[in-house]
Amino acid sequence: MESKVVIEVAVLVCEQGHRWSDAAKRFANQHLKQNIASNLSLERQLLFQILPVDATVVAAALGCYRDAVVVWEVNAKNVDRRLSNVVHLHRHAANRLQWLAVDDPSRKLSQALPHFMSFAISGILTQPMQMQTVFKLTTAQVARNARLNTPV
Repeated sequence: MESKVVIEVAVLVCEQGHRWSDAAKRFANQHLKQNIASNLSLERQLLFQILPVDATVVAAALGCYRDAVVVWEVNAKNVDRRLSNVVHLHRHAANRLQWLAVDDPSRKLSQALPHFMSFAISGILTQPMQMQTVFKLTTAQVARNARLNTPV
């Protein structure tokens, strides 16, 4: 029996509270079980590590992981700061997947979303159930990048 290569993928969740990180933990486990049950990856096994982090340490945390995704919680109070975070990360690590998690879209936030999208945001999450999409797309990206030997 051949052993699988385990690829660790960090999911950095930058939020106030635990709503999005709790959803990430739940759906990461569900995604892993589905992959095992369907035998989707015969050679590789992804291990998602969910890490609630403060925005000030995202860049440093990314340096510790070959493959990582960032989920930024965005609201009317932090929209300017988050846009700055996204721009900074895009400039220094453009290959990293970034998602926006939006609980309550305000007018100010709605007006800012086009600015976020110009910096290669992977998508906008409005419900915790949508974290499933993060894991599906990240799995596809990691598989493609493993073939090309580039990080997520």
